[in-house]
Formats: sequence, structure tokens, C-alpha cells
Amino acid sequence: MKRNIAFLLMLILLVGRSKAQTQIDYRFTAALDQRSVFMSIAIKAGSICQGILIERSTDSIRFSEIGSIAGVCGSSTADVRYTFTDISPVPNSTNYYRLRFGENGFSEVVSVLYVELLNNFKLFPNPANRVATLWFSNTNRENYSLLVVDATGKIVWQQSGIKDNKISLEVASFLPGIYFFQLSSTTGQTIKGKLVVAH
Repeated sequence: MKRNIAFLLMLILLVGRSKAQTQIDYRFTAALDQRSVFMSIAIKAGSICQGILIERSTDSIRFSEIGSIAGVCGSSTADVRYTFTDISPVPNSTNYYRLRFGENGFSEVVSVLYVELLNNFKLFPNPANRVATLWFSNTNRENYSLLVVDATGKIVWQQSGIKDNKISLEVASFLPGIYFFQLSSTTGQTIKGKLVVAH
């Protein structure tokens, strides 16, 4: 009788342990969408978990729960997709996200840089001494040109064919002082601002 009870307890422990160690076959992506981060989770057929917790961190070490998908997730017969939107990512910071699949462990960590734009741009650092990065609103991936002039109006930087939403400015060779920039798109959009260089 004691042997049977011990055998049953060992069987329960083994089943519980193998259940907790089951790997989830998934695909997890995150992307910035205006001022929110949109996440897509696809759980492949045959993978099942008891709920999904969505966690966020700004240092990739300490995570906090920001949402959940309750109930049984996944399916034994078909791929299942879920979505989640972080409507308040931490501005001007890299936001790290991971999933906790119930008792089945964690997903890989994905990261999204969220730069909050004021007046359609963000220049950081400003003042700058080596490199300054200029982020700007370019959701339609328009073609922009950048012009940087010093206080006398002399052109110190000129670049065209910018289709991304950011550009890095090498300012190490600039003299200390105040500079003015203008981004212009082929459709007539213009963004103007000021850059301070301090060595």
C-alpha cells in the first residue's frame, strides 16, 4: 500500500514537472505604432498554455506586468494569433517586452525604442558634442533633405534622400555654438529646429 502511494506521488510529480517544462512554439513581435506599441503573438498548433502575461521593462532586467490574456491559450490543432497594445510605453526610452506563458516559462525579450516627438521632432542629446540623433515624424516614409546652418547662415551639413524617421549628425567637427536645421520633404513638409554644439 505504501509502495503504491509513493509510486502515485512520484507519478504526479513527474507529470507536473513535464507539464511545467513543456516548450511553447510561438512567434512574438512588437512595433511602434504612433504613440503605442503593438504586439503580435502567434502560438503554433500543438502548443497550449494557461494564460499569457505581458511584461515590460526599461532595463531588460526588472519587468512589471502590464497586461494579460486570460484562459487557455493556443490550440492542439491550429495556429492561434493574439494581439496586445501598450498604450503608454515609457517615452524617450527603449521598452523591453516579454511574455510569460502560464507555467511554461518566458518568451524571448523584444525591444522597441519609443521617442516622444514635440513639434514633430526630437533631437538628442542637445547640446551635443560628438553625435546628435534627430528623430522626426515620417510615417509615410517620404523623401527628406536636411540642411544645417550656423548662426551666420553658412551651410555646415547637407544631406538628401532621407527616407527613415531618424538621422545621426556627426557634430564633433562643428565649432561650439548654435546651429539651425531644416528638414524638407518632396511633398512640402518642413520641420525646423535648433541644435547646440558644446565641446
